[in-house]
Amino acid sequence: LEALTHPAWLYEYVRHGGLPVMRSWAPYARDGASAQEVAGFFRSQSPTAITWRDLEQFRRLWRGSLLVKGIMHPDDAIKCARLGVDAIVVSNHGGKSLDRAPTPVEVLPSIRAAVGRQVTILLDSGVRRGSDIVVARCLGADFVLVGRATLYGVAAGGLDGARRALQILAEEIDLTLALIGCPNFADLDQRFLSGAGEISPHLGREAAE
Repeated sequence: LEALTHPAWLYEYVRHGGLPVMRSWAPYARDGASAQEVAGFFRSQSPTAITWRDLEQFRRLWRGSLLVKGIMHPDDAIKCARLGVDAIVVSNHGGKSLDRAPTPVEVLPSIRAAVGRQVTILLDSGVRRGSDIVVARCLGADFVLVGRATLYGVAAGGLDGARRALQILAEEIDLTLALIGCPNFADLDQRFLSGAGEISPHLGREAAE
């Protein structure tokens, strides 16, 4: 019923076979390209076979901060550190790439142990509550990336909804810190975890659901 109140959108949706047009890429495809053709052009310009040699060249050419996302093994984290990467994102991309991959929170401790404080570590995938952020911090994450919570907020209330989602997460962090007796977020480490059972089983698995 909601879709019927937006006939122009519905027409475009049906006309393109249910695939949205990537408007930011459409001008670079051929004139009159279909949604499928624009998507195909996008894929042709976004190769995924990036090698360590490519990363080494990126580091040489780019003087700014360099972050690498998708690191899931300590050896790869060590390679990034040796190449001068500033930060890594421990992420399985929400589980959408390989549903049998381990969750980021499972590999985070070994990655932190491998690189020490040589690089900043961010954790991504499956963060739904403030307590998840506390667990990630305890296991070695410097920062935690949040996507789903803010997307839900935007869907429910636009920019104000996103702000409210972040506020809820902050409140949950404060409550968790109070309940575990840690007044300072920066003091969190593995001492505040009683065992593997404290790790939320859904972290990094949302795509599989």
